[in-house]
Amino acid sequence: MQIISASEAAKFVCDGDTVLISGSGGGHAVPDALLAALEARFLEQGAPRGITSMSIVGVGDRAALGASHLAHKGLLRRAITSALVDSPALVTMAAADEIEAYTLPQGVMSQLMREMAAGRPGLITKTGLHTFVDPRQQGAAKSAHAARLHRSTHARRRAISAFQAAAAERHLRARHHRR
Repeated sequence: MQIISASEAAKFVCDGDTVLISGSGGGHAVPDALLAALEARFLEQGAPRGITSMSIVGVGDRAALGASHLAHKGLLRRAITSALVDSPALVTMAAADEIEAYTLPQGVMSQLMREMAAGRPGLITKTGLHTFVDPRQQGAAKSAHAARLHRSTHARRRAISAFQAAAAERHLRARHHRR
């Protein structure tokens, strides 16, 4: 096994990548050196751009550490977590509509990571139904941009479903007339 520095590891992150950040919340066990190296690389080279951060828990010290290192226009495109509060700079970016931001229940995030690690296609859960997490409501959106994306995607899905239902009905009618 080769051990590399945080700045060397940061070079592996490319434009548009998704970075899964570990930790146990409140600044504990957070890969802060790696996040700081990503920030330094972006400030020096302008890369990577448009990354997505995913974390099961809030990643930060409720000040400047953790995911707050990613709070630069152009560096972070999307944040998906169970808590933005530990990274105030991300809260500010989400409120200013500079990033897409989503918060999901911590248990759902944990189970989703397990499914991803096992190579399974996803997770179906009833957790969060009839709350802001429900796709029929806000779809976990915490920024205006994310909410707009959710609404347009949800509308497209409804239109596709209606089209599929109409096509299926036409197919059944055609089969019935052939009999």
